[in-house]
Amino acid sequence: DILRYFFGGFACLVGFTFARPIKVRFEEHKIPGIPALSLIGTSVATLSNLLGVGGGFFMMPILLYYQFQEKNAAATSVAISFMISFLGSIGYLLFAKSPTFQGCFGYVYIPAFLAISASGAVTAFYGVKLAHGLSAKVLRKIFSAMMVAVGLLMIFT
Repeated sequence: DILRYFFGGFACLVGFTFARPIKVRFEEHKIPGIPALSLIGTSVATLSNLLGVGGGFFMMPILLYYQFQEKNAAATSVAISFMISFLGSIGYLLFAKSPTFQGCFGYVYIPAFLAISASGAVTAFYGVKLAHGLSAKVLRKIFSAMMVAVGLLMIFT
């Protein structure tokens, strides 16, 4: 329950933050060096796998902080999310001590894995096409609404 409330509250906070208009800043946040990037990557991967979410949820705000353009940040966070999910799935496959119930291989429920993978592969093309057709302001509002919705679902279900 503590993780659920933390995750839901964090999602709502991110959503409300993205709902506000962007303030143009003259300072530039330079991308950190390898040690800091390694710490960020390890933290994002660990939290993502513990919470069962893609890394893009955490990476999008981080990339925007470092002045990535919104469309580039979205695309990069999706790529990072894929790698985190892929490597996390391999870990859950290999390190399970015994199957938890029928349909599982390791800690991965194969029917859900296949359904999510297939739907993601089919819809990714349309998501990218839609994102390139929308303005950054509209994308920001959609991301904001989705984060608040996910957060509220986590808290109240």
